[in-house]
Amino acid sequence: MKKIFFIFILIFLGCSKENFNKVENLENFRILAIISSAPEVAALGNSTLSLLISDRRGGGRVISGTVKLCFDPGISLGAEVSCDHDPQTITSSYSIDTINDVDLGAANLYTGLAANTVSVTVPSTVFLGRNEREQFNGVSYIALFLFQVDGHTIKSFKRITATNRGDFNTNPTIGSMKLNGAAISIRPVKGDKLSISASLPQSFSYQTIDGVKEIRTEKSEVAWYVSEGGLSKAKATTSEAVEYKTNPPSGTEVIVAVLRDDRGGVSYFREVLP
Repeated sequence: MKKIFFIFILIFLGCSKENFNKVENLENFRILAIISSAPEVAALGNSTLSLLISDRRGGGRVISGTVKLCFDPGISLGAEVSCDHDPQTITSSYSIDTINDVDLGAANLYTGLAANTVSVTVPSTVFLGRNEREQFNGVSYIALFLFQVDGHTIKSFKRITATNRGDFNTNPTIGSMKLNGAAISIRPVKGDKLSISASLPQSFSYQTIDGVKEIRTEKSEVAWYVSEGGLSKAKATTSEAVEYKTNPPSGTEVIVAVLRDDRGGVSYFREVLP
């Protein structure tokens, strides 16, 4: 029995977290973010969606899929991410050309913005059956992207919020990516600190369940991605730095920071370092 226990311990230690894929590592096809030109709109408002993707190991290829536009089934309440519930779902094809898209290609390790964008117009019926509070705080319309890549289903969605508040959220901005407090210009090594400079969080009006309108401040988070090495954490606040945990091998490296606020705003910053 002791021998079996000892073998189990060896197996467990051999499968430490260092051997698992890290969420920040860019390897296979991934959708890092869906960026909307307007995170919040009025009914009948329009927003253009762009996909920030990485396909570092794809070697350059065309990735085909579909995009569906529909009313939010209640994803934040636990509903399945799907458009099956909506008979007015709009479905169209969508493709990503990682070879010829201007922002992708081998020079950027197939990591960047897909050229193909999606225009979304929120239906005029978005507020139908919604109470005053829901219309003020916002009702979601979603874009659902679906891909079959290397035998796996890749699914990602984006909410566009319709509100009658009249004061709409805009995307945050990243001013620069920093290495040890200065603008990054060289590849990081073990112990270096990565951070960003970002716009301040926005304040907005929110109506409580009691009907009281109050001023709140949005919360933001930065997701970090690297093609080589590892980080102390994959997500951080805008004021936090993340530590580079290894010395990466020689060659081109791409580092991406994705800044999200909790109202659908997204921006990113990418550095490709020799």
